[in-house]
Amino acid sequence: MRKLFLFIPLFFFSATAQSQFLWDTIHTDYDGRYDYCFEAISCSDNVCTACGTFVDNSAQRIYLKFWRSTDAGISWVMQDAGLPIDSNLRVTSYFTKIQQINSNNAVGIGLKEDYDKVNGYEDSAIILRTFDGGNSWESQNLHIAGIAKDMNFYDSANGIIHIQENANFQGTVFVGWGRERIFTTIDGGRHWDSVGINIDSKGSNFALPVFCSGRGKYKIYYPPKGPVYST
Repeated sequence: MRKLFLFIPLFFFSATAQSQFLWDTIHTDYDGRYDYCFEAISCSDNVCTACGTFVDNSAQRIYLKFWRSTDAGISWVMQDAGLPIDSNLRVTSYFTKIQQINSNNAVGIGLKEDYDKVNGYEDSAIILRTFDGGNSWESQNLHIAGIAKDMNFYDSANGIIHIQENANFQGTVFVGWGRERIFTTIDGGRHWDSVGINIDSKGSNFALPVFCSGRGKYKIYYPPKGPVYST
């Protein structure tokens, strides 16, 4: 069992001062061969899942991995997402967010870069989902060239996701990011439905925060000052 993080409150000051916490990071099995790049974490009670990239320097392979804890982060077990990445150790695939919905359900989103002999490197938005506590992870590929930037689930079935398509070019000149795509699901992501909403990002490269408060109840925030779209 791998112990990746240990969070310990060490000191408490007087009542007139706020409690202070010292955060310590412990990695017990690092031997120089592996690099661990953690990108996001989410918890539901004492069950937590972290996600990131795992680099095997000797084998020259990169993997997208999950780490699961059932004791509030004292001990962690690495879980294989089934996504090795052949990129000559170019860490260009990554997670943007993870949500631990409940003890058995979690979902991670981000970007996976694939190499195509004709088109070169292509980005694809990824959604990785577990229904069984991480014993298995399934890819819910929407086949969109872009990046999944934000998502939120109300429960194990109802959720919403924001995906930004790849940048637009005129010839070799960058002219702005692609469309903002919003999808919702009522079956845990086994099926995603496109939302008919036109949000012009004006070329900005940011995430649209999305929120699901129940079946058919969604909010989308346009940063930095709004508006908030609601249904």
